[in-house]
Amino acid sequence: MLNPAMEKSARAILRQLQGSEPNIQALAWVDRAGQVVTALFDNGNQDRVGAMSASLLALSAAASREVALGALNQVILNGANGTMLLTGAGKDHVLLIAAGTRVNLGRLLLHAQSMSSRLAELEQQSATLA
Repeated sequence: MLNPAMEKSARAILRQLQGSEPNIQALAWVDRAGQVVTALFDNGNQDRVGAMSASLLALSAAASREVALGALNQVILNGANGTMLLTGAGKDHVLLIAAGTRVNLGRLLLHAQSMSSRLAELEQQSATLA
């Protein structure tokens, strides 16, 4: 579990991502067990979304191994009303981004890569302090 200062830092990173891409509808940093560390979204149950995201990532990683794709990097879900991206953000965490249909996927992927690296650093700092 992250200390309150680390959670505040994680939330600031999510806010920066939200500010850089106007089509983002939801953001969350979730541990691989499905617990939401911090999130920025109003619609939907954050705990349920966190648990489902962790499950999706675990199932996708198993499928990736099964067909010999190697380690899973990210999962992209495209729906009629937008896109959801799940990407590893630390050894034990996942970054969830949901965006509307007008989002530029390439730009979103670049932002996700940058932000997930920053969140991974936070996770590592937290582990070092523990």
